[in-house]
Amino acid sequence: MRKKTLLKYFFTLTMLGIVLSPLFAEQVVGEIVYIEGRVDVFRDGRQLGRGRVDIGSFIEEYDMVETGEDGYVEIVLSNSSSGSEVRVLPGTSFYFDLDDVEGPKKTEFAMMTGSMAFRVKKLSGNEEYRVRTESVAMGVRGTNFQVTVAPEGSVLTVCDEGAVECTTEEGEQALSKPGQVVEKSSEEAMQTEQVDPAELEDYRRNWLESREEVFKRGAHIFIKAYGARYVKLRPRFLQAYSELRRVESLLREVERQQGSGNLGRLFQIKTKVSPAVVKMRSILPLFENAFFRLTVLAEYHEMGYGEGMIDSSTSSTEFFGQFNNFSYEMRQRLSHTYYLLRLFQKLHGLTGGGPSFMDAPFGGGGMPESNMPEGFGGSPF
Repeated sequence: MRKKTLLKYFFTLTMLGIVLSPLFAEQVVGEIVYIEGRVDVFRDGRQLGRGRVDIGSFIEEYDMVETGEDGYVEIVLSNSSSGSEVRVLPGTSFYFDLDDVEGPKKTEFAMMTGSMAFRVKKLSGNEEYRVRTESVAMGVRGTNFQVTVAPEGSVLTVCDEGAVECTTEEGEQALSKPGQVVEKSSEEAMQTEQVDPAELEDYRRNWLESREEVFKRGAHIFIKAYGARYVKLRPRFLQAYSELRRVESLLREVERQQGSGNLGRLFQIKTKVSPAVVKMRSILPLFENAFFRLTVLAEYHEMGYGEGMIDSSTSSTEFFGQFNNFSYEMRQRLSHTYYLLRLFQKLHGLTGGGPSFMDAPFGGGGMPESNMPEGFGGSPF
């Protein structure tokens, strides 16, 4: 099986002029070994052509991967010493977030919708894996497990080997292991349930069906709530995106130099771009969760669930009509944002590392707000 060698960077300090000479290479995190149906990959603000998403194609950090209703893909992770892999089921959206600046190499799967199954072999002491959803972060060292996100945002973690530590931002903790599953539903505390390991797949399927029924019965409430959240967060995201774009040329300066240059200049760049990065990281997890949740709800709305008035002047049909018109453009902006954050992360490593935004599993902005309806005002577009 083909593997791309991960290029590492280093720098040399001199007493009079500190010069850096690392290799500023793209970070490959996996290789597609099986694919079927529609699988989209967004990279650096652009959707890759079909010919670039196939068996043997490489996945890079911050790539945004989406599977359609008939889509399925298996990815062998190349940044693991043990050949771990992930299976991405239909209707799933996620991206990779990688940090190997200092300490253990941290690979995070930022999962917004759908279901992903992981086979993580025993890791070395220098590797960490984490899965982040809207409401739960899961830490892994060596295990087989699956994470499923229901239409309204509830999360189920099942494990048939090893153990997965599940944590909410409020500090709740629970362990998913063979014989015990972990569920986090909207507005409720995290719960565990005893399940025969031989019945895990049946339990997961029945759980998802029951959560779909919960959503369908209250579809308009969920649609109105996430719509309100989107209206509130979208201007903040666009403002943060605009500020990040204004410092893009500085990040590209480092990229053009292939990571080599005067250390003092790199610190100047980092000082100038850091406020925009911090601002984006404070809003990004909240906004991307609202956006991708609405992409799922839009499909149910097309089937007739949740139709009604969003507010006194906007129907759900009008709302989703505009939302869908701008959804591709928003995916491009999100993908471009991930790319710029990747450049900053490289710059962060070149200037000595230190605390990283990767250290906060839910981002700087904390957890998403309540799923209960809020006042809905202003144009979402």
